[in-house]
Amino acid sequence: MEIYRSVEDVSWIPHPLAQGITIKPLISEKEHGLNVTCMLVNVPAGKEVPEHIHEEQDDILYLLQGKAVMWVDGTGNFPLEPG
Repeated sequence: MEIYRSVEDVSWIPHPLAQGITIKPLISEKEHGLNVTCMLVNVPAGKEVPEHIHEEQDDILYLLQGKAVMWVDGTGNFPLEPG
């Protein structure tokens, strides 16, 4: 299966777990029947996504700008910076 989607063709929608945070789902398990999800996430300064676990998938985060902290099971807090 080939999926091609331009970021400009996808609208920002509210994050299902975090008020004030928006996402652009590019590839999703629900929509494409794959065991992977790829999305852009816009987290304004001072906002956070509640701690949660993905039982069936791993998270890969790539920061475009700003700084963040991600909690990693077995490791603890992991600081993130662009690139």
